[in-house]
Amino acid sequence: MKNEIVREVFSLPQMDVVKASYKTSVYYIAGSSDISDYVYTIKTTYDVDEATAVKHGLAMYLRDHPQQKQLVVPKFDLLILNDKETEHHYVVGVISDLFRKENAIELAYEIHDYGSAVVGTYPYELAHTFACMVETYNKQTGNNLQTDIVESSNRSQMDSMELLEKLIRRDHPEDM
Repeated sequence: MKNEIVREVFSLPQMDVVKASYKTSVYYIAGSSDISDYVYTIKTTYDVDEATAVKHGLAMYLRDHPQQKQLVVPKFDLLILNDKETEHHYVVGVISDLFRKENAIELAYEIHDYGSAVVGTYPYELAHTFACMVETYNKQTGNNLQTDIVESSNRSQMDSMELLEKLIRRDHPEDM
């Protein structure tokens, strides 16, 4: 993109709304949704200031799209990593006992063959808790099984920056 994107954030009780300006275009993005039309409707119909228009535009959008009221929590994959010291039966035990996976043996072979395997997908705090539980198991048993937490690639919605890029591409294709 050739021009600078100017951003401003409106922190509202329901969620933050990002105002992004690019050239002559102004976008209002709430979560992963473009609410610009709603904000413009409120601004032009009621002749109110921008903050009020954003607040009521978001309320109007959420009324029309009740499924968007739920906050989309980013998900993270918890991986168990292969190492040469940890015995196979310990890995199977951790996967079956801690993660309650019926396919623990298959996952253990995947870890051995490919270097890692996803044992669960969780919000970050829960993934971190499971990783700490593996570490506690390790300390209690004298093992060194390692984990890693990575952002899940199974995202169901685009984030606000992806939406903004899509809107700018639509409105200013000459800059791409």
